Amino acid sequence: MNYFSAAFFSKNFMQELVNKLVEQANLSPEQAEKSVEVVIDFVKEKFPMLSGAVDQIFGKKE
Repeated sequence: MNYFSAAFFSKNFMQELVNKLVEQANLSPEQAEKSVEVVIDFVKEKFPMLSGAVDQIFGKKE
């Protein structure tokens, strides 16, 4: 099930959020990426009904 339009998927929200964490929180790119992964995992664990939407927003983890 798609929650968002095709235009929505043209953005790379994962990279955009990582970049914001690097710039605004002074994290290294590696720290920022890991932070986003932790939050994604947390949301999917605590709110499994949002798992599909989270995958669509940030891309499915390999």
